[in-house]
Amino acid sequence: MIGDRLLKNLTTRQAQVACASIARALGFSPFAATGGEPHVYHQDGSSWPNEPVLVKDFECWAGTVRWAVVWEGGPHDWASELQFSDDLPSGWLFVEAYNGWALALYPAV
Repeated sequence: MIGDRLLKNLTTRQAQVACASIARALGFSPFAATGGEPHVYHQDGSSWPNEPVLVKDFECWAGTVRWAVVWEGGPHDWASELQFSDDLPSGWLFVEAYNGWALALYPAV
């Protein structure tokens, strides 16, 4: 089943809505660092704010995922715990902990 999800991608807008929901579930105002405007980060060596951020084409030791919400400065293993939260959108979104500080986003199939 996860293989089917990997063949599809969320739109940028869907990923932004998912990130906003995840930020709220973690107690943050969505996109606070950018004045409330949705922003997509890339792994280009620039610094990220210390809050959950939306990253396109996120890469780590586990591989690459098209969309992820990343918070390296967050509580230990926050992504592993949040993936089972009832506070996240359901029906169109599937999430899984990509590692302890990144939550991968996929469309629900």
